[in-house]
Amino acid sequence: MTEVSAFIKEKDDQLILNDPVAEDVMRVVADHNKRVGKENCRLIYEDLEQQERIKYFAARITQRGLNTNDAVIVLIGVDDVNGRPIVDHLMPGMDQMWQSFRDKGQKPFARGIVLRKEVEELLEFIDKDTSIILKEYNDIAVVVIDSGTADIFPGNVD
Repeated sequence: MTEVSAFIKEKDDQLILNDPVAEDVMRVVADHNKRVGKENCRLIYEDLEQQERIKYFAARITQRGLNTNDAVIVLIGVDDVNGRPIVDHLMPGMDQMWQSFRDKGQKPFARGIVLRKEVEELLEFIDKDTSIILKEYNDIAVVVIDSGTADIFPGNVD
């Protein structure tokens, strides 16, 4: 016979189910999804078309004399759960353009140069570890937001 670890407790006149086994399963699934999401971010970053845009934006950062602590390059999945609200904030009213990419069978990405401080703050809500890494990163950074997570990559690509 298996031991039951779940129990019900009452808090503020509400019944709450406490199930440590289910919590562990959810944690393992979340960790797996985050690893898969990070791998997807890497694949997006390595895509040749994205690499061309990264080179372009890195050159613009350099040409404008921006400090690497002032700006980052972003690649944001428009249809991502985290990306969509950010894209709507950064590029409002672009739904028709995003749909034109979908109509061609492409996945729409918002790409550009964004204030580093703003991205650091957004990452606090998406992935705190990635936010910490960005705060310590001392070169041109590329932040990819997609697949339910975010990751950081070098902006100096050859």
